[in-house]
Amino acid sequence: MEPMTQACSSCPWRKSNQGKPHPDGWYSRKNLQRLWSGLRTSAAPGMTCHPTDVNNPVPEGHKCPKEGTKPQECAGALLLVTRELKLFEKDPKGYRKARGRRGLSKEGLAWWGFSRCALANTPMGGDPIPLLKEDPDIGFED
Repeated sequence: MEPMTQACSSCPWRKSNQGKPHPDGWYSRKNLQRLWSGLRTSAAPGMTCHPTDVNNPVPEGHKCPKEGTKPQECAGALLLVTRELKLFEKDPKGYRKARGRRGLSKEGLAWWGFSRCALANTPMGGDPIPLLKEDPDIGFED
């Protein structure tokens, strides 16, 4: 998947979208909890930008910055993860206690912090997390 550097207008992590009706329930609390659970534990070690996935209908009036059929990684999800990594960086010993299940699990910290950052572009690591544009509308409180 190619990385995006900013969240698209259809991103389920946009607070302005959360709670809105969608045929596939993209913006429902239940779906967001499911998505975050996968990201935080590394059970889902990434997330596709919904509008770039040809199997997903894009809500009317929403467009993705790089439309097309090639799936791209969700910048909103990556922004949430990188915020957690920064919190961990500030207080590695107290992070998990302070964030609980809202933060990254041990496995999630290992995947995102180690594989996607420390070992990025090596035979053992994944693709590096791109430099993302900060967006105050991206967020989720489980």
